[in-house]
This record gives sequence, C-alpha cells and structure tokens, in this order.
Amino acid sequence: MEDKKTDSKKVVSALRQQKKFAPRHVDLQVKVDTKKLDNLVDLTGELVIAQSMLRQNQSILSAKDQKL
Repeated sequence: MEDKKTDSKKVVSALRQQKKFAPRHVDLQVKVDTKKLDNLVDLTGELVIAQSMLRQNQSILSAKDQKL
C-alpha cells in the first residue's frame, strides 16, 4: 500500500477472505468406558509391582545372563 501498487479496498477484501479460511479451534474428546479405563489402571499398577519385585530379586541381580 505504501508503494501505491494496490488500494485499501483490495487489502481489506483479501484479509476478509483469509479470515474465512483460517483454522478454527476445535475441542476433541474421546469417550472411554470407565470399566476399561479402570482395568487399564489396575493392569499398569500390576506391571509396576512386578517390575519392582524383579529389580529387588537378588538372584536376578546376581545373574550373569544378559538376556535375563
């Protein structure tokens, strides 16, 4: 506009067009059955307990087998 290559009406029109196609904020939701979610939390807790037991087991800690 400063170089007088276009007029303000065209700029305003272009800005309005851009605003029409601007991405809109969309809230996404996921619905999960509470029984499935509860089961997942329980299983995760069981995995944490099993991992802790394995890390404290002396026979596993003293084993030389890398695969174990």
